Amino acid sequence: MAVKLLTWNIRRGFHNSDHVIENDRLAAAQDLVNVEDPDVICFIEACYARHNSTGSFINYKSLFPFSYYFVSHYPFFGKSKSDIGANVILSRFPITASSVSLDNKSAIRAGIRLDDRVLHIDVVHPSVSISDSQKICALDPLLSNRADSSYVLTGDFNSLSPD
Repeated sequence: MAVKLLTWNIRRGFHNSDHVIENDRLAAAQDLVNVEDPDVICFIEACYARHNSTGSFINYKSLFPFSYYFVSHYPFFGKSKSDIGANVILSRFPITASSVSLDNKSAIRAGIRLDDRVLHIDVVHPSVSISDSQKICALDPLLSNRADSSYVLTGDFNSLSPD
């Protein structure tokens, strides 16, 4: 069975830096998801996926109606170290998932049950403020304990710093 996977850093959960939702960007994303019709979506920087200090909240499962959903919150997000950051995975197939700590961020380790096998997906977003060698070290626990087959590592690897 082929699975169509969409991975997307949605940058601040469709919000601007003042925590105001950008409805046109959200609507464009919903349109794209409808056109592409993926089986699994991995959102990076799916901010506001839990109640936080800004008062903003987004229920990604209601905005992108997939049957299965998991969110992994970052301990800190951005230079201000706010409590808004997260990764989200949405799927048409059953998910078993857990959060994995990655320094100041977190990852999702998910298994997606297909007909006769499990697709293993790790969704990561290492910190932009660390070196490439530190990112590799941060990802090592995931990579050294990955599934032997049907494995995808996806996310935002911050290969270019905004600085």
